[in-house]
Formats: sequence, structure tokens, C-alpha cells
Amino acid sequence: MDKWLAHPWPQAAPANISLAPLERLMNARLALMTDVARDKWNTRGAIEDVPREQIIIDGLKMQAQALGVPAAWAEHFFRAQIETAKLIQRDLFAHWEKTGAGRFADAPDLAKVIRPRLDALTPQLLNALAAAWPALADPTQGARIAAAMQKLPAMAASPLIDGSASKLAP
Repeated sequence: MDKWLAHPWPQAAPANISLAPLERLMNARLALMTDVARDKWNTRGAIEDVPREQIIIDGLKMQAQALGVPAAWAEHFFRAQIETAKLIQRDLFAHWEKTGAGRFADAPDLAKVIRPRLDALTPQLLNALAAAWPALADPTQGARIAAAMQKLPAMAASPLIDGSASKLAP
């Protein structure tokens, strides 16, 4: 095998990798949680769906690994996103219960509208993670990553700034 085919071309230096696409996609995913909660509120659906979450995580792990992101870290990252999403939904439910909110007439359908949006964001998010991986895996980039992710909820950003990525880097 040709030695050039065995090794990917060098990526940008970790300090030059933009984290903006990753931050934007994480925010876009979290922005959908109000609509998710509104549909679940209307249908009295459960916020947590552990079997569905596991199916999603299992699929994401394989895809992430194919893109060069360690499966264990991808699971850590996406579990944080799912837990953040559930926290947002629980907070909204608590507020709506406290204020006696009724049914939301304009809530988009979870299965027909919102999940397809989430499903469209997932591969984009995976690609953004793969593009950012050299920076995420570089322990010298922690402060820069934390600054770039400071507007995200702490739970969502934690896998990016907790040092776990650099522990899994080759």
C-alpha cells in the first residue's frame, strides 16, 4: 500500500481549528428542545425515553469512530447533549405546571417535524466534532475551547472542556 494512502493529510494546527461550527450546531440542537417539550406537554409524553436514547447513542458511536472520533468519547459527548436536552424540557414542564399552561396550539409535531430536524443536525454535529477533534484532543487547547463554549449550558459543554478528549487521543 502506498504510504501516502495509509496516512491522512495533516490537519490544521489545533489552535487554528474553528470551534464556531460545533458551538453553532450544539446551540441549534438545544434550541429545538422548546418545541420538543411543547409537543410532549401536549401529548403528556415522557421526557425520558431510555431505549430510544440508547439506539441513538449506539448508532452515533459507530459513525463517530468512522470519522476518527473515539466511540467512548462520542458517547460521553452525546449523553451530555441528551441530558442537557432533558434538563431543558424538565425546566419548561416545571414552569408550565407552575403557571397552569394549557395546550400549545402551534407546537410542531415531534415525529413529523422536530425529529427530522434533529436527525438532520446529527451528522452535521458529528462532522463538526470530527473537524474539531485535533483541537478537542489537544490538552493545551482547554482554555480556548472553554472560552468558545462559554455561552452553552455547562452540562452540554462539559465533555469539550473536561479533559476527557485529550485522555483518549492517540
